[in-house]
Amino acid sequence: MTKVPAQLWPLLIVVVAGAIALARWTVVDRRRISAIWTFAALAVLTGAVSLLPSLEPRQARIAIEVARAFCEIAAIQFTSLLLIQVILRRFALPRIASDLFAGLGYLLVLLNMLARLGVNATGLIATSAVFTAVIGFGLQDLLGNLAGGLSLQLERSIRQGDWLKTDVGVGQVRMVRIRHTAIETPDGDTILIPNSMLTKQAVTVIGRLPGETPSTPNHRKLITFPVEYRHSPARVIEVVEEALSSSPIEGMSDRPAPRCVIVEYRSLDVLYGVQVWLTRPGNEYADSSVVRTRLYYALTRIGIPLSTIPQSIQLEDSRGAGHGRLDDERGGRQTLAKIPIFQSLTADENRAVWNMLERLRFAPGEYILHEGDEGDSLYILARGKVKVALRNGAAERELAILHPGQFFGEMSLLTGERRSANVIATDEVECHRLKKDDFRKVLDRRHELAEEISLVLTARQSGLETAKRSIAAESLAISHVHDTELLVRIRRFFGLTGASGGKT
Repeated sequence: MTKVPAQLWPLLIVVVAGAIALARWTVVDRRRISAIWTFAALAVLTGAVSLLPSLEPRQARIAIEVARAFCEIAAIQFTSLLLIQVILRRFALPRIASDLFAGLGYLLVLLNMLARLGVNATGLIATSAVFTAVIGFGLQDLLGNLAGGLSLQLERSIRQGDWLKTDVGVGQVRMVRIRHTAIETPDGDTILIPNSMLTKQAVTVIGRLPGETPSTPNHRKLITFPVEYRHSPARVIEVVEEALSSSPIEGMSDRPAPRCVIVEYRSLDVLYGVQVWLTRPGNEYADSSVVRTRLYYALTRIGIPLSTIPQSIQLEDSRGAGHGRLDDERGGRQTLAKIPIFQSLTADENRAVWNMLERLRFAPGEYILHEGDEGDSLYILARGKVKVALRNGAAERELAILHPGQFFGEMSLLTGERRSANVIATDEVECHRLKKDDFRKVLDRRHELAEEISLVLTARQSGLETAKRSIAAESLAISHVHDTELLVRIRRFFGLTGASGGKT
């Protein structure tokens, strides 16, 4: 009975133990580890088969040579893994180098096994022209894909993680192998593209310039929208660029900054476009939708609806662009009366303030107020929720969530102070804005109202100061505001005198 070579088992044990060590302590290709274990198991299985007493000597010898071949293949896989992905890892060798190393090793193992079995493989191939032609024809595509894969990897023109646009679809590169490149589409599908095809046809690498290795792709997208001729192009462009630059949008880069342009003059309207830079090619539809939503809210706030139907636009105009009332005015005035700084208003003053309010709508995630900006208006939340947050270095700390009926921005309305916090819409928000010039008309009629309001503001302002101290008292310039000091500032801001009630 033919015996299994004594050196086979130690080699097998070393290979398996090394594979276990690599899998445990080093970040390597798990599929290669699985392949090592598979070939090792096959080597053990065929080695055991060779020991069966029922086998003839030649059959047992074939089984032993096959077991040795499996063991050698496992050793080649282990060596390839250790050399390319561990020892030479800092050189960032292309993955295809490991595949080529393993493929060449497989060929040598096959030829060596045939030679040990007495088969002259080289002579067989050399003397058989038909066999050689068949092999050459069969390997034509494989060799083309192999050459294409080598070219892609050595030139680094396509890398893992790149987004590609080809004739067969759009997707992100997951791996480049000997025969094909695998890309994953936004729909969750995997497309296997032969490497030879990638080297022969035009391929777009989305969001990356040659030689660059950006952390995220940056791809320009033109998003169009129609506006009627009666609206000033300068005003439209200004509002759109401000709306997209002032509030961050997930999936949109702030550099380069968004730019609004006129695309075309049409029969009923002007077609505008805004150039934005998107960073998530696989999520382009959703990110473009968020940009369009911001455009809608920004333009609607200044009375420029997105519509190409003239009748619809005229209907909006007849109701008043940018201004509005709650469906239930009585309920709205009751809400206004519950606001602390307006509780001392008479019924006539309450009605006057209500008629001064301007209705505005904001998209989810849009900044309504920016900390540090100048302002002279107050906002009353009518629908939706907003988040009040303070800057804490590069991050933000949430202070509160405001609900319908609550208000913000009162210090800027009454004293002209810069905004003391960021206010961000957490969902679709509708609020009413009261400006300084409008509220001045109420104070002109009753100057003592300023003193009553100052008492309420002093208590409210102290709460914000406490929140600021809890973030970083040493880095924030916080001044204690007393009611008398606040009253002086209100009177000065609105041009009121102290006791006489006259104008300065």
